[in-house]
Amino acid sequence: MDKKTNKVKNLITACENLFDSGKVDLAVKKIRLGVSKYPNDPVILSTAAIIFFKSNKFSIAENFAKKMIMEKSSNVESRDYFIYAMILEKNKKITLAEKYYRKSIDINPNSYEQLRHFANFLLGIGNVQECKKILSDTILKINKFDYEAKYLLSHAQLISGEYEEGWKNNEYRLDISRLKKNHLIKFKKIHDGLVPQWRGESLKKKIILIHNEQGIGDDIQFSRYIYCLRSYQPKKIILFCRPALESLFLNSDIYDEVITEKDKTKLNNLKFDYYSQLMSLPNIMQVNEYDINTNFIPYLKTSKKEYNQIQNHEKHLKVGFCWKGNPEFDRDYARSMSSVDELELIFNIDNIEFFNLQPDKSSKCESYIHKKTNLFDCAPFINDYQDTVNILSKLDLIITTDTSIVHAAGALGKNCWLLLSNFHSDWRWGLDNDESIWYPTIRIFRQKEYFNWDGPLREVRKELERLLG
Repeated sequence: MDKKTNKVKNLITACENLFDSGKVDLAVKKIRLGVSKYPNDPVILSTAAIIFFKSNKFSIAENFAKKMIMEKSSNVESRDYFIYAMILEKNKKITLAEKYYRKSIDINPNSYEQLRHFANFLLGIGNVQECKKILSDTILKINKFDYEAKYLLSHAQLISGEYEEGWKNNEYRLDISRLKKNHLIKFKKIHDGLVPQWRGESLKKKIILIHNEQGIGDDIQFSRYIYCLRSYQPKKIILFCRPALESLFLNSDIYDEVITEKDKTKLNNLKFDYYSQLMSLPNIMQVNEYDINTNFIPYLKTSKKEYNQIQNHEKHLKVGFCWKGNPEFDRDYARSMSSVDELELIFNIDNIEFFNLQPDKSSKCESYIHKKTNLFDCAPFINDYQDTVNILSKLDLIITTDTSIVHAAGALGKNCWLLLSNFHSDWRWGLDNDESIWYPTIRIFRQKEYFNWDGPLREVRKELERLLG
C-alpha cells in the first residue's frame, strides 16, 4: 500500500469514526479538508457524498457523488450508482434517481439491500407490479423472514386493493423494531405475558384493551372497526391513546373508556382480559374491500364549545386549509408543501374566507396569514383534536395535504379536498382514483408532476370558482 492510499484510508476511517460518534461537524470539516487535498480521489468523494447525505445536505452530497462517478468513469460500481440514486431521490430528482437505481441493479441484480430499497422506490413512484415482483420473486425467496419486505409488500397489496393478503402482511410491522411502540411496557400484564393478544375469540363478558399505533390519522381511520368489534359482544372496550385524542374519543362514544400515559394510577391498576393493536383489527376480523363500511360516518362528534371567530363569517364560503403534516414523518418532504404561500393561487379568490388549521408557529407563516385580509388563523384556538373537529364542523369545505386533518374531516362527514403527492402517496388513497373508499365526502386532487403542486391547485381553483357560480 503506497503512502497516498494509506493516508486516504486513514482519513476516511477518521471521518467515519467522528460521524458515528456524533461529532458530525468535525467529520464534515475533516472530509472537506480531505477533498481539498485529494479533489479527484473517488474514494474520498464517495465518503464525502455519504457524510453529507447522512447530514441532510443533499445538494452538496449530489455534487460529490456526481464527481465521484465522473472520476471512476468506466469503473463505476453498482454501489456508486446506488449512492448517487439515493441522493437524487432526496433531492426530489425522481426520474433521474430511477435511471441510476436501474443502472445499479443492472450491474448487480443480486444485491439484497439495494433490491429491497429499489422495491420501496418503485412503490413510491406507483410501479406497484414491479415492486411486488421484486419482493415476492426475489427478496422473500432469499429470506422469507424479511419482515421489512413483508411489511412493504403489504402496502403494495393494500394500495392495489388486495386487502385480505395486505392486512395479513401488515401484521409484520409488529416484528420491525423501528415500528414497535414502547408503550406496551406500560402495561405490565402484557409485558409479562399474563394477558393474551386477541385472535378473534368471543369477547362476551370480557374486557379488551385496544392500543393506538403510528399517527393520529391512523387512530381516527381505524377506529371505525370498533363498531365491527362490538359484534363480538365485549363487556368493555378500553382505548389507550395519545392525550391529544382523549377528549375527542370520549365525547364520540366510540370506546367505553379512554386512557392515556398521563393516567398513571389507571395504567397500574387496569383490568382487562385481552389486548389488540388498533391496526390489527381488520386482519383479525378478516375485513375485505366489501367490508369497509362507510355507514358509520360520521363517527366523530363535536362538543358544545363555541368559536365566534368562525361563526362571525357567515356571508362567504368558509374554507379550512392545511398544507403540511408532522415534520418527524420520514416522507413528510413528499406529502407536504414547503410553505403556506404555495396556496397563493387559491387565496386570491373573492368571496371565500380561509381558515388556517395548521399549527405552524414560524414567524414567516404568521406574518403571511396576518397580511391577508381573507385568512384567519384558527391555530391559537386548537388545544387538542376535539377543538380541531369542532372547528372543522363549522366550515363548508376543507382543503389539505395528506395529514390527520383529512381523516378528521372524512370521519366527520365534511367535504374535504385532498391534495395528494404522486411520490410515495399513502396506500389508503389508491393509485389513480379521485374518490376515497374510506370516506365518501373526500375528493382527491393528485399531482401530475413530482413535487409540483401547481397542477392540483389549478384544478382546485377551478372547482372553487365553479362552487361560487
